[in-house]
Amino acid sequence: MLSRAAFASSLTLIAACADVDQSPIEASAPPRLARSLADASTQAGHVDAQADGAATQSEDAAWLLEDAAVTPPSAPSAPSAGGRPPGVATCYSALSSSHPATGAFWAALRAGDLEGRPRAIEALTAAAADYPNEEEFALLLGLAHLWRVAEPNVAELFDFAGLLAAVDATRAELERAAALCPTDHRIAAWLGPVLIRSGRMANDPAEIDRGMAILDAGIEAYPAFVLFSKVLVYADQPADDPDFVRAVEAITANIGACGPTDPACGNHPKVAHNLEGSAVFLGDVYAKAGDRARALAAYDGARASADYASWDYDAVLSARVSALDLHMAAARNESPFDDPQWAWSATFQCSLCHRE
Repeated sequence: MLSRAAFASSLTLIAACADVDQSPIEASAPPRLARSLADASTQAGHVDAQADGAATQSEDAAWLLEDAAVTPPSAPSAPSAGGRPPGVATCYSALSSSHPATGAFWAALRAGDLEGRPRAIEALTAAAADYPNEEEFALLLGLAHLWRVAEPNVAELFDFAGLLAAVDATRAELERAAALCPTDHRIAAWLGPVLIRSGRMANDPAEIDRGMAILDAGIEAYPAFVLFSKVLVYADQPADDPDFVRAVEAITANIGACGPTDPACGNHPKVAHNLEGSAVFLGDVYAKAGDRARALAAYDGARASADYASWDYDAVLSARVSALDLHMAAARNESPFDDPQWAWSATFQCSLCHRE
């Protein structure tokens, strides 16, 4: 039987992807990061371990990268005028985009205003009820609840009834948004993993298959945006688990998957630090996989962003660089108690990209 509380907790591995106008991983990396990642492939065998045993741990994990048969997605068709692939379109209206509830949600998310979020959810709930055919209200309401699950404020930490209600609302509103706008293939990036995790917890293969089908269809339609969600589906597996290879494959395939005009591929007024936050996710996957060179290249890529100086998480990035070898070793030992807080399970996973 599904443990609702456990499922609610597992949703924090999905919420990192809640970048409504951006991909949560920067597929079109800045030139410095792209060059660093390319150079890293020649450095992987020359790890300068800073912690005892770290080099051995990295070598033990090498099979993950060697055996990962990474198949990049098919080259997308020429982008549309808006930069997204043909056939990908939202169903937003002037009414929903200019509505005060929409503005309140974005203001709260950009400010990282956890205390003001309940008011934003209340406003979106009312707007969704008043205009039930508006995709934007349904989508933002689902993502607002997902944000609440991922980054609870002090009052919400022990409100388990509220947490379960947020889980239910997340799924219901994302499904409603998908029904209202079948061409908004970004929704698969959130709905697919929600269904997959729900199915896993309930031991429901049909639900898992439905989530995978939704996720795969989204990747086919919009790889630059949706591919990263495969990381969220598999990244929490042990580093030596073959399933973790899927996370490495997904994040590797996501690099270079989109074009320069795609709104999923750069910093944006609604996702002010997509580049910087995504570099943390990228580096964490490579660190857990034992690839020190690529992890460092990814972390260093965050500092290449023109917006880095205004990003609030320099301390998070610096701590990861300083403790990289310890994190790599912890990912490979048998104890779960010294594992680092990876980006996909962090309590600031949404704010990494969205907070201005």
